[in-house]
Amino acid sequence: MRGYDVSKPWPGSPMDGWKIAMAAVDLDHEQRGEAGSLLGGRATIGDDIKIIAPESLYVASANESDHGQPVVNAHSDWVFCAWRWFSPPYGNESLAMNPDKFEAPEDGSCKQWLPDACIQAVEKQASTAYWINSEPKGIYGSRHTCSDLDVPEECSSTKLVDNDPLLPTWGIPLQYLNGSTTWQSGYAINENTTAEEMQEMWKTVTEGYQPIVTMFGRFQNDTPDSLDVEPGFAKLSCLRAAPAKGAKSNSENGNGNGSGSGSGGESGSELASGLINPIIPGFNPDPSIIRVGSDFFLATSTFEFFPGVPIYHSTDLVKWDNIGHALNRPSQLDLRGTAPSGGIFAPTLRHHDGVFYLVDTAFDIINPPDNVTRVPRSFYVTTSDIFDENSWSDPTYVDQWGFDGDLFFDDDGKVYFTSTFSEFVENGNFGNWITEIDITTGDSLSNSRLLHTTTVPPELGYPLTEGSHLYKLNGTYYMITADSGTEASHKANVYRSNSLEGPWDGNPHNPVLWNGEDMSRPVLATGHADIVNDTEGNWWAVFLATRPQNPRNSSGLPQLGRETFLCPVTWDDEGWPIFNDGNPITEYEADVLYDLDRPQVWRDEFDGGLVDKSYYYLRTPYKDFKDFESSPGKLRIRGNVYTLNDRETPAALLRKQVDLNTTFSTEISAFSPENWRQEAGASIYLSIHYHNEIALTYSNATSKRAIVVHTRTGIDATLNTTYVEDEEVAAGAPVKLFIEAKDSGYRLGYSTGSSDPQWLASVENRWLQSYVEGWQNFVGSHFAIYNTGTKLPTLNSAEFEYIQTELN
Repeated sequence: MRGYDVSKPWPGSPMDGWKIAMAAVDLDHEQRGEAGSLLGGRATIGDDIKIIAPESLYVASANESDHGQPVVNAHSDWVFCAWRWFSPPYGNESLAMNPDKFEAPEDGSCKQWLPDACIQAVEKQASTAYWINSEPKGIYGSRHTCSDLDVPEECSSTKLVDNDPLLPTWGIPLQYLNGSTTWQSGYAINENTTAEEMQEMWKTVTEGYQPIVTMFGRFQNDTPDSLDVEPGFAKLSCLRAAPAKGAKSNSENGNGNGSGSGSGGESGSELASGLINPIIPGFNPDPSIIRVGSDFFLATSTFEFFPGVPIYHSTDLVKWDNIGHALNRPSQLDLRGTAPSGGIFAPTLRHHDGVFYLVDTAFDIINPPDNVTRVPRSFYVTTSDIFDENSWSDPTYVDQWGFDGDLFFDDDGKVYFTSTFSEFVENGNFGNWITEIDITTGDSLSNSRLLHTTTVPPELGYPLTEGSHLYKLNGTYYMITADSGTEASHKANVYRSNSLEGPWDGNPHNPVLWNGEDMSRPVLATGHADIVNDTEGNWWAVFLATRPQNPRNSSGLPQLGRETFLCPVTWDDEGWPIFNDGNPITEYEADVLYDLDRPQVWRDEFDGGLVDKSYYYLRTPYKDFKDFESSPGKLRIRGNVYTLNDRETPAALLRKQVDLNTTFSTEISAFSPENWRQEAGASIYLSIHYHNEIALTYSNATSKRAIVVHTRTGIDATLNTTYVEDEEVAAGAPVKLFIEAKDSGYRLGYSTGSSDPQWLASVENRWLQSYVEGWQNFVGSHFAIYNTGTKLPTLNSAEFEYIQTELN
C-alpha cells in the first residue's frame, strides 16, 4: 500500500518512503486543503491499519479554530479498516487522500471488504455501523474506537454505545460526496436498518466513487453544538460478521486447559467467501496454539533447522506473522551433528499465570537412515514477553523420557507432563504417559504411568498413538491424540474422562480428523491437532496435513512437507467435539473466516539486515557468516568448510518453500572462486541427502568462473553435476540464479544482464519431498543461498544483492 506523495514533511516526521495508508496535507500546519486532512505518526500495514505512535496523530481542517488539535481516544490498539469516497476528478495535490496518489492493499483485504462486511453485519446483527455527518468546510475525523463499546466481545450484538454523552443528541445520517464536490445528506443507519436498506445505501453512495482506506479520530473538544467539528469519516472498524457455529465453554482464556493455558485471540470473524488452507503454508508441522486475551500464538516443529520453534502471532486466525523463535541460542539448543529429521520434535505452547511455556523434545539421531536411535530429552522454556524472542529462558529439563511433550495445568494447582514412548507398553506400540511435575524445577512428583494407548484397529493405520494434549472443559478432562503414524493414515482422536486416572471414553465421532478414507483427496495425513476458543466462544482446531502433488493423491508426494491447517470445531448435545462439521478437510473451507491471498512477489534486498524472522540455518551455527556492513544494501556470506551434504552448519541461509508454483531468484554481484571447491549459489533443499543447486564456481577446464548445476535423483540420491561455460560469467559479470518450482518438479537456470533465464536442469518433485522410501523424513523443502569451500577454508565472500520469490 502506498501513501500520498508529500513534498513538505512536517517537523519530526520522516514521511518519505513510508508505507502508510494515511496522507497529510497540512504538514506544516499552514497549508489547508479543501477537505481537510489527517496527520499521523508511524503506522504499519497488514490486513488492517495500526497506529504505532498515536500521540503524534492530529486532525487538521479548514477551520482555524480547531486546526491541528490532537486526537483523543487514540491508543496503540487502534486497528481497523475504514472508507471514504472522492469523485475521481475531485481534489488536487493539496487534498489529503487524492485517489490518483493512493492504492489499496494488494491482497484486497480492505479493497472489497466494506460492502460485504457492512451488509453482513447488519443482516446478522453483529454490530452497528457508525456513519457520522460532515460539513462542507472540512472533514474532521470520526467517532469511536472499538474499545468504546460496552461489550468485551467486540460487536457481538447490535447496539449503540450508551456511554458517550455526545451520541444521544446527534443524528447519524450517512454522508457522501457527489460529483459536484457537495456533501449531501444520506441515510440513517442504526439497529433497525435492514440488509436491503443497506444494499440500497451502498449503491447510492458508491456509484461513481473510489473507495479509500483511511484512519480517523475525534477532537477532544467535540460538542453536540459545535458544527465546525462534526466528524466526517465513516467508521466501520467494529464490524464483525456473525460468529461461526460453535460450543460455548466456561473457559475464559484459550483452549481451556484448566488454568487458561489454552489458546486464542480476537476471532475477527469477518465473513467472506471462505478460508484458504493451509493457514501457515510450507514446512510447519505439529502446530500447537493458545490464546491470551485477544492474541493467538502458534508454534510448530523445526527438526534440524535453527533457530528452533517459530512463534506465530495472529488476531484473526488467518493472517499469521512470525514474531521470533523460542529456541534461538546455543545454550538452549545444540544441533551440531543432528541427523536428517532429528532435532526438535512437536512443541506444545501454553500460558499460565502470565508465563508462556514452550515444551519440546530434542533428538540428535533417529532411524533410519542411521540405524541408531538415541533417547530423546524433553524440556520446556519460559517467557513473560512472547514478543521478545530473546526473553525465552534456558531449558528446564523433565525426568520423564519420550517425545511430543505436553504441559497440563489443572485447576487444583497441580501440573502434569505427558509424553510418548513405547517401552513398557504391551505389544511395544507407542503410548502416552503422564507424571505430575514441579513446574519450577521440572522434577517428577509422581511415578510415570500409562495414560492411553491406541484404540485404532490395525486395518485403519499403524497401531500407535502420539502427541497427546489435555484440556479441562466444564469439569471434564478431554484428551486429543495423534494416531497411526505421519503418512496418509494419520488421524486425530478425542477422549474424555471425569478423572486423569481414567477410564477414557472415546468420542463417537472419532476419528475427528482423517482424510485417509479416500486416498484420492488433495489433502491427506491430517492429524496432530490442538484446539482453541476465540473471544466469541467459537472453537477451532489447528493440525498438520499434506498436499500431495503429481498426482494429487496418496501416490503423489508433498514436497512442501506437513503444513498447518485450520477448521472450525462444534460440539454435539453430549459435549463431544466435531471437527469441520464431520466433513473431510479441504484447501478451501466455504463461509469460514476470510480469504487471504498470497503476495505475488516477496523480496528481501538486505537493507542493513534480514527483512524478517523466517530465515534458518542448518543446525546450530558455531559462528556467524553474514556481513551487511562491508557492502551496504547487500549480503556478503563468508564461506566455511562445510557443504550442504554435511551434518554440520554450512554457510547457508534457508527459507521455507511456501508456494507450490513459484520462482526463487537471487543475484550474486561479486564472487571470485580460486578453485573448484569454492562455490556460491542457490539451492532447493530437503535434507543432506536430497538437495539441488545452481551456483558459481571455478572451472578447471578454463581456469575461469563457470556455472555449475548439481541434481540428486533416485532412491540412493545419485549425484549429477554439469558445468556450463559462459563468457559474461567468466568475465565476472553479476549473475542471476533461478529455481522454478512447479507442483511436479523444479527447474534450475541462470541469466546475466537483462536476458531471460537459461534453464539448465530439472528434477522431479518425488526426489524432493517429505517421504522417500528407505529414509525417514519429517521435513519440507527450503530455498537457500550458500557459500562453501568444500572441506577447505575460503577467504572469498559471495555478495548477494537480494532474494525473491514470485508466484508462477
